[in-house]
Amino acid sequence: MKYFRVFLYLIVLCLAAAIYQKAARLSVPSTEAMPFSQDWNRLRLGSGAPPSREILLEEPVDLNFKSLDDVFQIRAAKVNAHADLLEKPYLPSASVFGGMGSGRPWWGIEGQFCHAQGKKSIVGPAEETRFFINPFLLLGLDEGKAFIIRGVPCVPAFPRPLSLKWSAGESKAEVVYDITRFFRERARQPKETTAYDVLTLVDYNARDLGYEYIHADLARSQNIEPVPGSVLFKEAVQIKGVIHLGFSCGYPGGCNNGSPYEPDLRFRIKGLPAVVYCELWSQRPADPEQKPDFTFVLYLN
Repeated sequence: MKYFRVFLYLIVLCLAAAIYQKAARLSVPSTEAMPFSQDWNRLRLGSGAPPSREILLEEPVDLNFKSLDDVFQIRAAKVNAHADLLEKPYLPSASVFGGMGSGRPWWGIEGQFCHAQGKKSIVGPAEETRFFINPFLLLGLDEGKAFIIRGVPCVPAFPRPLSLKWSAGESKAEVVYDITRFFRERARQPKETTAYDVLTLVDYNARDLGYEYIHADLARSQNIEPVPGSVLFKEAVQIKGVIHLGFSCGYPGGCNNGSPYEPDLRFRIKGLPAVVYCELWSQRPADPEQKPDFTFVLYLN
């Protein structure tokens, strides 16, 4: 009987250890997916670059509780649809995506713009997939706020990109955003959500594809002004965007979401149409007048 109790005790310990390890895999950032690159991906640009093209922009998709392997297969497929734009086969950058959690939920579109923090924060397609499955959208637009809409039907309102033109030979890309629709939809919502003229640049696609510094040229921009404290239009700013397992969503165990808060990447729209003329470098430039490695222009209509 004594040995039988010992045997049962060992079985219980083994089961407990297995359960703990499974829980740890679900709650701690994991690299069990496809290999991460410890270096940046690099674009093929300039003379000998692939021809100019329109790149299809994908609608947000649901990533809740998918493994990292499944998540990165989705992203890699979008990159590999234009594999000729890269110098070597794509691998996600560890510096950008190494903190993500496998099998975890994501902040949802409906969650962010209708329910805010809590168990409903994960409702809808993953809001980060506006950018994550559009890897050549080097810089995207986001308001960066979560709302609870009560008393009226909630339709998620956020800046939507319409088209993306890629000109590798000129080291340049241009995206067109439908800001008129965004303003109109947000104006229909309760008054506490209508301070929507300040937007922020989402930069982790630029980082993943080789860029670490950004400057916005105010002279070449239009109907845009800096917000207090931002130096985006004065100097080259280091960009730091990542996706990681964080807890801002309020869902038990956390969600994958974009981070960190980058106040230097914020600007105010004074009127439409507007233009944000951005310059990117892989290394810190001597000054903002230095020729950029890549130019990314956002047209806000």
